[in-house]
Amino acid sequence: MFKVSRQVEYALLALKHMQRLDPDQVVPVRELCRVQRLPFDVISRALQRLAKHDIVHATRGATGGYHIVGDLHRLSLYDLVTIVDGAVEVVPCLSGPGRCKCGTLDNCDIASPMVQLNARLIAFFKTISLLELLETAQQPGHTLLTAQA
Repeated sequence: MFKVSRQVEYALLALKHMQRLDPDQVVPVRELCRVQRLPFDVISRALQRLAKHDIVHATRGATGGYHIVGDLHRLSLYDLVTIVDGAVEVVPCLSGPGRCKCGTLDNCDIASPMVQLNARLIAFFKTISLLELLETAQQPGHTLLTAQA
């Protein structure tokens, strides 16, 4: 089963936290980690990647931190996953030679369906804006249990 990585989850939590703040308010990484109960190293790396792609802006110094500068409506879940994790792939052998660990790629009967599945997953991820995804959590009565129903 495909799962969103912890790094992507944490990046979403960080963006959600920053989205609640005034647009120019800078949040220090340590504060974000404390409030959201997230590991510093993982959040720090994710935010650095997001800053590199102009989704957040980093301010250095004693009063430094991050704030959102990118248009979350124009950014998709696909964008976030590729920025934080790299390629979206259902199985690792799709991303190039040497990645297949089972040794049967030449005779694999499911390689073509996996390529199609991966393409559909990518297309689906591209239809979900980060703003849409983050705002879903703000709807009254929306909880993890109702989201899974």
